Amino acid sequence: MNLEEKISEDLNKSINKKNPDVWDKIINSSYGYKTNYAKNKVHKLHPRCILRPMVTFMMLLLTITFILYGNVNIMLFRECVLAAEYPKNTKNVNDDYEVDYLFKQGVTQFSLNSASELLKENKINTNYSPISLYFALLMAATGAHGKTYDEFLDVLGIPDKDVSYLSEQAGMLFRSLYFDNGNRKLQIANSLWLSEKAEFKKSYIYNIKKNFFASLYSVDFEDPLVDDMISKWISNNIGDTFKPNINISPDTLIALINTIYFYDEWVDEFKKSDTLPDTFNLNNENKVTCDFMNGTMPSNYAQGVNFSRASLSLKSAGEMRFVLPDKGTDIRDLLKTPEALEEALFGGKSINASVNFKIPKFSFKSSYNLNDTLNNLGLKSAFNNADFSVMSDIDSSIKDIVQETQITISEKGVEAGAFTRILLKSGGFQEKAELILDRPFIYAITASDGTLLFIGVCMNPTAS
Repeated sequence: MNLEEKISEDLNKSINKKNPDVWDKIINSSYGYKTNYAKNKVHKLHPRCILRPMVTFMMLLLTITFILYGNVNIMLFRECVLAAEYPKNTKNVNDDYEVDYLFKQGVTQFSLNSASELLKENKINTNYSPISLYFALLMAATGAHGKTYDEFLDVLGIPDKDVSYLSEQAGMLFRSLYFDNGNRKLQIANSLWLSEKAEFKKSYIYNIKKNFFASLYSVDFEDPLVDDMISKWISNNIGDTFKPNINISPDTLIALINTIYFYDEWVDEFKKSDTLPDTFNLNNENKVTCDFMNGTMPSNYAQGVNFSRASLSLKSAGEMRFVLPDKGTDIRDLLKTPEALEEALFGGKSINASVNFKIPKFSFKSSYNLNDTLNNLGLKSAFNNADFSVMSDIDSSIKDIVQETQITISEKGVEAGAFTRILLKSGGFQEKAELILDRPFIYAITASDGTLLFIGVCMNPTAS
């Protein structure tokens, strides 16, 4: 039974049962990319089709209003082909979904490799989300074939694995990380924005929706309103931490987008009354004055070669790690290789201690074009002579990969948002310690299972 026969059968069954909810079922079904056949069939057979003239009139009225005032939500004028169905997980720690050990190793190694490559020459505030980039690359990889696919696997740290393994593990990773406890969230969202002028393989579309919980949109990239639509989608999925400026070229075949939104609270909050202005020493021997949070907290404290590190626990069972280079040590020495970064984030001799923290409050935004970073890591053919034939029969290659992030820490906790976009164009403690973060430092936010969500460098807490 083909797709159209299956849809027709479900519709006829529903009509016989006089079930008007079939329209929602078909529109959000797991059959794959919704066909015009399904759309037209539904409208002809829907028990409430008498409402169509009313709906048509309302849409006409909204269109006139949009033309006159320009304030109507443009989502009404674009088609969400299939809406995402997110996992219903509200627990702090999700142990129901066990990610394969080799896959998890690949995620960690990719995080270290890409962060080192991106940050090693950094001289400004930087906030990077390796997990956001990883999900975006996974979506692209499952549509690749041949040499292009093999390069994706090597960069992702999971060589010699097939698409079904990638897809299944991506779904497990998504569900193991995702949580929403109201005040505390780690929300992940994926979406595909498909050119309405092109055809895409239903097996790829179905896989992305099923395993990546992705929303699918069919759009005309020549329409300038699409940029605003994508910007709003991103902003809505990162807690409105920022609104990106999107400018997608008309020759785009497909846009793959991942977002990460994280908000959590310290287990031991800082008292606002203890926040005081003090001096932060910049690398160029200049100084700035900023507000420092002060408090003594239980922590895992570590000392290694040329660095000290301590972490603050979060209520979701994750943590934020702070790495302070020793005086006289260039922060780039701790970032210059994946091994050096791994040692700074996870190595050294550690003890449980009562740590006197002095942490500057900061809030800043970062943006990157990641083409060169990924090219240096070995992803080359995806940008030229690519094979994305699993996705579509149209010749295509990656035009650019960009990421934007925002992070804010305060006495209460930490909030961070990120999006990554890939465009394909056709063609009780005995010890005491202290961590005084009064000079440039490295930080990382980890999930409860140790997954690196964000890695960054604070060079100047007063810079936004």
